[in-house]
Amino acid sequence: MIPSCCCSLTSLSSSTSISKFISDQPYLTMLEKQCTNMKDLQKIHANLIKTGLAKDTIAASRILAFCASPAGDMNYAYLLFTHIQNPNLFAWNTIIRGFSQSSTPHNAISLFIDMLISSPIEPQRLTYPSVFKAYTQLGLAHDGAQLHGRIIKEGALRQGEWIHDFIRKNDFELNVIVSTAIIDMYCKCGTIEKALQTFEAAPKKGLPCWNSMIFGLAMNGCEEEAIHLFSKLQSMNLKPDSVSFIGVLTALTT
Repeated sequence: MIPSCCCSLTSLSSSTSISKFISDQPYLTMLEKQCTNMKDLQKIHANLIKTGLAKDTIAASRILAFCASPAGDMNYAYLLFTHIQNPNLFAWNTIIRGFSQSSTPHNAISLFIDMLISSPIEPQRLTYPSVFKAYTQLGLAHDGAQLHGRIIKEGALRQGEWIHDFIRKNDFELNVIVSTAIIDMYCKCGTIEKALQTFEAAPKKGLPCWNSMIFGLAMNGCEEEAIHLFSKLQSMNLKPDSVSFIGVLTALTT
């Protein structure tokens, strides 16, 4: 019997061994039973970072499952989720379920909207119960069922417009995650005016919002506007990253 999940994991020297440790079901069961607090799990996560496995979808999803459990920490879970390069359906379902069971169920809805608009992963039967639970927690059970029906019937742009309208009517916080997802959706659908309106209306414009808008303008033939927005970004208390530069370079070379 392995005496401690954390000690055992940190004693493994190779990335392959650690990946096998995290991925194998018997070890996962042991991890869930013996790692009973976030301090232990953070040690495991730190080890994954050292070995280059922190961005591995399978390994990170296993850690995410504990972080998003009642014994975990949803803030840490969300941070971990954002560092998974290509979240799979399990990761999406886990983070949405975690928030639906937390004191901030509106975050579950925000992530569900982000999944619908910007992720290639489609919701499945295990996704919807958590979303509907979040709606119920917020007293919006009827609207949750209505959203489900609308998703099935409508195309991408009409679906996105309806979701955006739903957010406004129900006074959901237009946070960085939701704003960026809506901007990205409008830009991909070629509705640049609505993307700009959403960008201007966003109370909190994180760097992802700026990047989506700059890249969206560049891809929709608005090169001068993209360059102007990049210049404006430089004057703000935000530091452009590689995505920002890709956006402005796209505008300069189009």
